[in-house]
Amino acid sequence: PVTVRHLMTHSAGFEDAFAGRLFRAEMRNAPSFAEEQSTAPPARVRPPGEAAIYSNYGSNLAGLIVQTVGGQEFQARAETRIFGPLGMQRTSFREPYDATPNQPAPLSEALREDLSKGFSWRGARAVERPFEFVTPNAPAGGASTSAEDMTRYMRMFLNKGELDGQRII
Repeated sequence: PVTVRHLMTHSAGFEDAFAGRLFRAEMRNAPSFAEEQSTAPPARVRPPGEAAIYSNYGSNLAGLIVQTVGGQEFQARAETRIFGPLGMQRTSFREPYDATPNQPAPLSEALREDLSKGFSWRGARAVERPFEFVTPNAPAGGASTSAEDMTRYMRMFLNKGELDGQRII
């Protein structure tokens, strides 16, 4: 059996079959987080615990467990249990879309103003790209943060799970 420890250490043994599935151009008609995880789950290609190989699906499955056990959507759970207590006011798993059925509340207007733009090279110049949404796979890479907030997060780890009197781990 796959354990939460296997999911958190990327050793559950799943193939990483997320090419073309992780990001989407729009949120309209996007599956919910739970629906996305039940759609074509990847095969387990090695026994759990045998090797540590990054797994987007494993990260998402761990997030789905957090959501189910915590009784709160993943984004809200991260806000109330991690970002809020650590004073990470510029960090979110929410994204800049209009309110959408079956999806978490979108990113606040205040945080939308801080999002960086994405660019790609076209010839010898950088061209702005549209935002790519990852909400249905948020735990696998949907966080937006600031350098200051990430510093607070890392300080918590360096202080054995606590920062400014707030124990997270």
